[in-house]
Formats: sequence, structure tokens, C-alpha cells
Amino acid sequence: MNNNKIVYCSGPLFCPEEIGSMTAISNVIENAGFQTFLPHRDGLEAYILKLVNSPVNINIFKSRDMVERAVFALDVFQVVKRCSAFVFNMNGRVPDEGGVAEAAIAFAAGKPVIIYKNDYRSVFNGCDNSMVSGLTFSAKINHINNIPGGINTAEISDPDKKPHHA
Repeated sequence: MNNNKIVYCSGPLFCPEEIGSMTAISNVIENAGFQTFLPHRDGLEAYILKLVNSPVNINIFKSRDMVERAVFALDVFQVVKRCSAFVFNMNGRVPDEGGVAEAAIAFAAGKPVIIYKNDYRSVFNGCDNSMVSGLTFSAKINHINNIPGGINTAEISDPDKKPHHA
């Protein structure tokens, strides 16, 4: 059982289909015995995503700036200190910008980065930008049910030990 391993799940979260996809990814990982951090469920995003296109989304007293900093700080903490591995959902014509930043942070922190993509749209005739796909040393996973195996294959290191990559 991997119940002490927490996996950060990153990807687009801006419509019901994207949220459903990220939830499905988390469910597959959890059913394999891992714990997950899912930003739209476990992070500050759970509270602010519903306000993104709302009239309430104004920057009175720079409150939106403070919320954005808090989201960034919590997500970076989760990636760097709390989670043992990182799964990045790269589905879409271009990868989610926040997911790219989080994946780069995970890579720099020595966390195994597992890329999941079953959508072959891209801006480079079927290939992804090598600066993004290069964030993993393992092959991209193209079936959701293979994600836990990719996590298991990656050497999941203790956050306090020498960094290792998948």
C-alpha cells in the first residue's frame, strides 16, 4: 500500500470537463493506494475558481493579489514539501500554463514528474514543446489506468533525501 505517498495532480481546471478529467485522474491514483493533492478539491482553488468570472472578482484593496499569492504559496508548498510525485495532465492543444509552472517546480525540486496525455493535438505537428515534455525522464503515459504504474515505476524519493527523477 502506498498510503504515505502523496501525489500532486496538476492540469487544466477551467470548465466542468477539465475538472471532471482531473477528478478522474485523482480517483485512479487513489484507487491504487496513493493519496492525492487535487487543487480544485484540496487547495484554495476550491474557493476561488467559482469566482473567476463573477462580478465579485474585483481587486478591492488588492485582495485578489493576496489570494493569488496565497494560492501560489500553498501549491508550491504542496509540490516541494508535501508530495512525493507529480502527475501532469497535458491534454489540450497546449498545456495548462499553471501546470507547466508547477511541473517545472516539481522537476527542480527533484520530484518524479509523470506526464499524462491521451490527446495528440499540439502546436508542433503532434509533438509537444521539448521544454515541457523534457520535464520527465519516463515516457508519457497515454492511458489513465496506467498512471499509477508510472508512479510506481518512478523512483519516489523522500522529500528530505537527495532528489531523483523518474
